[in-house]
Amino acid sequence: MKKSVFTKTIIPVLVFCIALGIGFFFGAGFITNHSVSAAGPVLVKGDMDGDGKITTGDARTVLRTAIGLDKKQYITADDFNAAQTPASSKTYKTGETWSVPGKFSLTVNSVSEVPTKSGKAQEISIDISAENIGMSDGLELENNPEEYSFRDGIIGVYDEASFKGEEVGYHEKINKISVGKKGRGKLNWTFDTKNQTVTIEFCIAKEYKATYKCKVTPYQEAEKDPSVEAVLQPISLPQTYSVYSYSGKELTRFKVTALTYTYSGTSITLNLAGEKLYDSEGAGYSQSSKIGYKLYDSEGYVIKSGTIYTEAIKTGDKVKNVTETIYGVAPGTYRLELSNVK
Repeated sequence: MKKSVFTKTIIPVLVFCIALGIGFFFGAGFITNHSVSAAGPVLVKGDMDGDGKITTGDARTVLRTAIGLDKKQYITADDFNAAQTPASSKTYKTGETWSVPGKFSLTVNSVSEVPTKSGKAQEISIDISAENIGMSDGLELENNPEEYSFRDGIIGVYDEASFKGEEVGYHEKINKISVGKKGRGKLNWTFDTKNQTVTIEFCIAKEYKATYKCKVTPYQEAEKDPSVEAVLQPISLPQTYSVYSYSGKELTRFKVTALTYTYSGTSITLNLAGEKLYDSEGAGYSQSSKIGYKLYDSEGYVIKSGTIYTEAIKTGDKVKNVTETIYGVAPGTYRLELSNVK
């Protein structure tokens, strides 16, 4: 029996139009069956197969999903809108929360300067809290240099000149956070210069990335009492000092990047860090660099003077824990002056 023109032509066209209309209607909330990441593909509402186009196949898939014939395989419009502004496109500030829907949230609570243990000009502590929303393998925040990209955490902290700092081995580790749990910890980084702001780059699960630009809270040392101990006035660093021959030739040049001190009994112990910049014998020649010093009392009298010696180092070598002990110093306020020497 022959089918009529209505059966062969009109009905299929009507079914197609109805399916397409329903597909586009529901497609406003159905995006694609492909996964979405912070740096994911360009998404098109209604595109179910991820080819970037809306076709009758997409309409059919949406229709079958809407009436329960196919398993739900789409993301919602809310997920789509969140994905249109990848986390990496926004620069966060201290206290702001970076969230990836259905995955995790992370907040940099504070970035604070702390007393340096490494001899660098500055050490900072980054206080981080996080919540694992849906990462089944867990969330574990660590210093995460790029060569260890399987870790979740910080892949770089950069100073104001965009130079990457160095991670510090000691920190308050954030233990692995299981789904539905929260965690908090601290990671430390050091720099060759003092900075008022730093830039922090995160990478989670190899694909979610975000950048924070944070102000550094300066370290404020507890005020010392000159009536019971020797107190040194602060020195502006870094500074460069040279050793000269008696004919005036420069022999070595050394940059002091950090200086701390302790007072015990009646003695002050200085602790310097720095880098050798020049040696007249050649870049590969190792010999000690020297820095002169004078210690002035509150009335401007020189009470001690001497020379600080580094280890035998070549140009480009960095050193820390270069110490010099000054004996016989009574409690009071003092000014330390570093200088070139012959």
